[in-house]
Amino acid sequence: MTLGMIFDVTAIILMIKGAKDLVFSLHRLLGYTAEIAMAVSLFMVWREFARKGLNSTISSKVIRITKIAYLWWLVIYIAGSLMVIWL
Repeated sequence: MTLGMIFDVTAIILMIKGAKDLVFSLHRLLGYTAEIAMAVSLFMVWREFARKGLNSTISSKVIRITKIAYLWWLVIYIAGSLMVIWL
């Protein structure tokens, strides 16, 4: 999960550098919210491991929040892909 977050942040930085449009377009703002949701999920998982140890199970609440965050990220990813294809 941590490595995925590192790669995702790197991809976002490269997309920002390569983009020609505004920094605060609708798609980017939605993308930023998805990235923030994933970061919050990651920090919640880290907190669980810090409190309970690396061999512990993650609570169902954290799993549910993680699923919602990644579903939101997937929706924004697909929307961005469609925007690139059609616009």
